[in-house]
Amino acid sequence: MANVTFPVRKPKSVSFVVADLAVSVRDATSAAHYDVPQNAARLQAAIEQAMASAADTPIMRGVTIDSRKLSGKLTAQLQQSFTDVEDVLFLTLYKHDVAYN
Repeated sequence: MANVTFPVRKPKSVSFVVADLAVSVRDATSAAHYDVPQNAARLQAAIEQAMASAADTPIMRGVTIDSRKLSGKLTAQLQQSFTDVEDVLFLTLYKHDVAYN
């Protein structure tokens, strides 16, 4: 569904979090709804907004990222507007830390 990259700013470094993710939805009718480009674009924008919100939480600020906790946070946030979303699935998830002075 989406490939997102987000910076997580810390006092002496920036972590770049990269994720390929998908969402599971309630049924085939819901899946067909997101085949429509404008519906998919709205969902992708909401995913990006949820990731940006999560970047300010301890889930993404630690040494590692707990993908289950992050998935749960994103799922809960998306379900507020997209009731047919059942789960956020990470196909890949990694982060790269870049230190600076």
